[in-house]
Amino acid sequence: MYMNKLYFVFVISTAFMIMRARAQVIDSLKIHEPKASKTIIKRMKWEVGTDLLWIFKKGKDDIPTFFLRKNTMKRKERFGLRKVAYRITAKIYFDQSRSDYNIISESFKLFTIAYLGYEWQEQVAARWQLFYGVDAGPFFYAYIHSYNSINEEHVEDTKRYGFELSPFVGLKFFIHSRVSISLENSISGSFYWDVIESNRKYIGSIIEEKNSKNRFFSSNLGFNPISRFNFSFYLK
Repeated sequence: MYMNKLYFVFVISTAFMIMRARAQVIDSLKIHEPKASKTIIKRMKWEVGTDLLWIFKKGKDDIPTFFLRKNTMKRKERFGLRKVAYRITAKIYFDQSRSDYNIISESFKLFTIAYLGYEWQEQVAARWQLFYGVDAGPFFYAYIHSYNSINEEHVEDTKRYGFELSPFVGLKFFIHSRVSISLENSISGSFYWDVIESNRKYIGSIIEEKNSKNRFFSSNLGFNPISRFNFSFYLK
């Protein structure tokens, strides 16, 4: 009988200590529990940035793209105020090389493109923003290659004039009101006109020249799962 009473007291005491310890743990967690996020990302008017995707590519032709974005608001009758933006994107690349072995070879390459774009923006969370829109603009590509040997001189000149239309969608994360990173994917459709000129001179007992000029129109459609990895800085 005495042992039963001791056992009962032990059970009650243990249960009481467990309940007290649990309450202390809960109180401790409440003290250290982070407050509900009240992060408010201030909307800035101007955004300047660059595409960092070229860092992860191996080709030397890959260079950064720079862009300027103007953020604004536009009223829609059905949706009220909508976050929208105008953006200008530009990319330019040139390269020149020369080799002097048995054949003297020289080449020059130039590529430039300029987009004017419009986008819609949806704030899906405090720091996350979904954006989508379309870019459009002209591009120009030139490649000149020449080589000279004992018996031959050759110059080939290629020029491409084109226009590109590129719908896009992306997701942006705000590290701070003034700093963000974002990923974009896009579908690019381009139309271009190529002009290729070739001049050859054969040097022997008789000098013979062959010149040609070809023109043709073409188009291309491509999907880019990750077309840009943007780093942006914001100005008032």
